[in-house]
Amino acid sequence: MKRQILFIFVTLLLGTFGLGCSDKENQSESDDANTTAQVTNPGDQDTTDALIQPGIGVGQIKLNMTVDDIKAALGRPDIDATGISYVYADLGIEVVFKNDKVLNILCVHHINNAPNVKACKYRTVKGTGIGSTESDVTSAYGEPTKLSNGALMYKELGLRFKLEDGQVHTIIVY
Repeated sequence: MKRQILFIFVTLLLGTFGLGCSDKENQSESDDANTTAQVTNPGDQDTTDALIQPGIGVGQIKLNMTVDDIKAALGRPDIDATGISYVYADLGIEVVFKNDKVLNILCVHHINNAPNVKACKYRTVKGTGIGSTESDVTSAYGEPTKLSNGALMYKELGLRFKLEDGQVHTIIVY
């Protein structure tokens, strides 16, 4: 039953954000991708591994890593929708796969029907994270490439911010 609920959630999420398309050839490099900063990670340790890096990854998880690489880095996931995604509840991260490679990484505030998932504490080098306002995001990244269904999309960066009640609820790196 848990897998069915998670599968439905991931399917809806993929449809909502258009996550299936991540062609980013000739992507411009962002300031975030080339900047090293010290931020506080979910374990309250200062490290560069606690960054959301647009178009690259979140913490230790990078786009195009294999399923085995993810398990080696973070261990067994708390929720495993086999072949679809892993959820690491304490980190507030969902890793979405395609062909056993990381396609998208979601930093979430929560996941419906999964009450043990904590809010993601990772932030970009520009300071945006879960709970940031729309104004915080546009001050850091400028006007979005596209506004769609409550999401600020920065296609050239590989970054999306889903808003709910005026605050960032989900951050997607693709």
